[in-house]
Amino acid sequence: MGLYNVGHKLKNEKRLIMRTRFLTEKSGLIKFLIISTILILFGLISYLCFIVRMLNAETIIAGIISGLVIFLLLWIWFGTYYQLSKDKLVAASGPFVWNIKIIDIDFIRLNQKTFGGMYKATLSMKGIEIRYNKDRSLFISPIQQEIFIERLKELNTKIEIKEK
Repeated sequence: MGLYNVGHKLKNEKRLIMRTRFLTEKSGLIKFLIISTILILFGLISYLCFIVRMLNAETIIAGIISGLVIFLLLWIWFGTYYQLSKDKLVAASGPFVWNIKIIDIDFIRLNQKTFGGMYKATLSMKGIEIRYNKDRSLFISPIQQEIFIERLKELNTKIEIKEK
């Protein structure tokens, strides 16, 4: 659980390298925040439409906006993953997608917390920082972190592993 192979096999090295997709770890707090937001928005619109019977332009606009927010939150929840191929790492979190060339990854910093000023493609409070292109960072949290790092190191042996 947490990773699966997709697509075709690449035979450019001694052994076969497949595109491997790693699912994200999901923390209880993030789960609570997303589910609470969806329930509050859905409950508010339901209350206005069915209990108060207030169906006017404002309610319709609020319903459309709430529906879009719910859609975005569900897309992020079900669409956050990390995919490794022969030459790149794709990190996706709903509509937000990062394509990082594996050769450009400088180091991986372990045991990071999500609070801070870097981009985050995660649904967890803990994870790893991927530093690439000398000054860019992305925070991710693959479920099988050790296997993920091992596969990255196989593809680029120059990647440094740093502790906190």
